[in-house]
Amino acid sequence: MSAESVIPWARAAVPTAYNSGVGFYFDPGEPPEDPDQQGTFREAMVITGIVLSLLAKPVAILLLGVGYLVFIFMMFAIHPLVGLSTIVVPLLLVAGYGVWEWRHPPGPPT
Repeated sequence: MSAESVIPWARAAVPTAYNSGVGFYFDPGEPPEDPDQQGTFREAMVITGIVLSLLAKPVAILLLGVGYLVFIFMMFAIHPLVGLSTIVVPLLLVAGYGVWEWRHPPGPPT
């Protein structure tokens, strides 16, 4: 004997994924027509791979920046001049590259 035959309203009283009362916000409140149209594991992995590939470069830049700051603090712990050199040398390299580009402008487009 099922619960539906004993208590006719028992099915409506038991919350399920489709009648839990939040269908207005998240879905139409009806079960899917075709269960084969739902997302598969492969689709989930493709989406995860795309998201991770988009986030890989920014996260790597942030981690390298934090690592460089830790490196600078370690160099200052060795000696103040060594710490200053870890700041000044990259600045001189960037300035030198800027001067190089200024003196050697790109040629006309071909």
